[in-house]
Amino acid sequence: MWGLVVSKYISIWLLLFASYAVVGQNIKISGTVTDSQSGEKLIGATVYDVDTEQGTVTNAYGHFTYQHKSSNRLHLRISYVGYATVEMQLSPKSDTTLRIDLQQQWLLDEVTITAEKHRNFSSVNALQFISPGDLPYPSIKPDVDILNVIQNLSGVQPGLEGAVGFSVRGGNQDQNLILMDNIPLYNTGHLANFVSIFDPYAINSMTFYKGGFPAEYGGRVSSVLDIYMKEGDMKAYHGEVNIGMFSGKIALEGPIVRDRSSFLVSYRRSTVDLMLKGIYALTRDNSQFLYSFHDLNIKLNHKVNDKNHLYLSAYQGQDHLRTQGHNSFRANDSTIRSYNSLYFNRWGNRSLSFRWNHIFSNTVFYNATLAYSGFEYLLSNDNDIRDNDLVNFKDAFLYRSGINDLVMKHDLDIHLNNNSRLKTGLHITGHSFEPVIWEQERI
Repeated sequence: MWGLVVSKYISIWLLLFASYAVVGQNIKISGTVTDSQSGEKLIGATVYDVDTEQGTVTNAYGHFTYQHKSSNRLHLRISYVGYATVEMQLSPKSDTTLRIDLQQQWLLDEVTITAEKHRNFSSVNALQFISPGDLPYPSIKPDVDILNVIQNLSGVQPGLEGAVGFSVRGGNQDQNLILMDNIPLYNTGHLANFVSIFDPYAINSMTFYKGGFPAEYGGRVSSVLDIYMKEGDMKAYHGEVNIGMFSGKIALEGPIVRDRSSFLVSYRRSTVDLMLKGIYALTRDNSQFLYSFHDLNIKLNHKVNDKNHLYLSAYQGQDHLRTQGHNSFRANDSTIRSYNSLYFNRWGNRSLSFRWNHIFSNTVFYNATLAYSGFEYLLSNDNDIRDNDLVNFKDAFLYRSGINDLVMKHDLDIHLNNNSRLKTGLHITGHSFEPVIWEQERI
């Protein structure tokens, strides 16, 4: 009896060892896919084995891993939307690391579309947009607004006409998780939510989840919008300048050390207040209404070596609303009475993150993030009555609220085989709430 049991256990261990030996014969092909002109990592590029009809895609940092039997010749096809496809013939004898550069190709080959009767239908819960700023979306805004693109998807309900807010399948707008370079943002609109805070020039890609959120996002009620900024061109300097009805922008990117480190800076500011100031200067009106907003995006990245990469991302954006009024008249022969009012309102986001990418092996990719994100809302009002410039009545108040987050993330991406991948990690967020701070002065 015991001999039979022992022989079964030995058989099982022999089978496991044989399976491990077979797996051990597989070699691992890993590497990064980048833009040949700028060195920008290409997110979601396809790496396809023509012979076995299997493949993989690059992660959010352009890295991929593929397992291949060492006894076979390898025929890889690497493709990405808007880029020329590259094919490679390899005969690897051991684990191999590749760096694949793709060239932009806007002239596409002829596409033939055929259709057949659908047997099954499933809802698509995750949609990825590559270079969303290049989408031909009609708008009176100077740039394509990526949140307006989201509003046109099925299952997404826009807010007020022309606004950039959205809700998904009955949820509220505050139930959407919006991330930019792994940092949560709480305010996403300017100009009464007519313009979003995102500069399309600085956006590399975005992925929108309408349901079935991956566990790495920690759960959400309505939707998740995951946005990654460009890293900056590592080979040449270039940028853009534009001005529109509501805002103007200047952006620049280029290498700090060629093929090693780069930067991207984008600054956008409203032009509404500048036009209003010109009107008030001509009319000499004592009662004024001024509104302005701005966005500043900064991205730095440095390639330490083939296994280590450092990133620094920063964003700061604010809205300013200011109204002031002044009226005076003669109360009697000896008194000139004046009424003065000043209203000021400010709100906006600020964020800073540091990320470290490390490749432990051909199958293990690690990313560490330390970030800060904050939102502040401030409102003040100051009214007074003066007789001959002496204050005889004053009523002023200050209201402030906000939230500050300190985020630490550790993410491991483990390639088990060509059909399975394990993503695990640890996310810790410390929230600091400032519900209401109220100060009032009355004379």
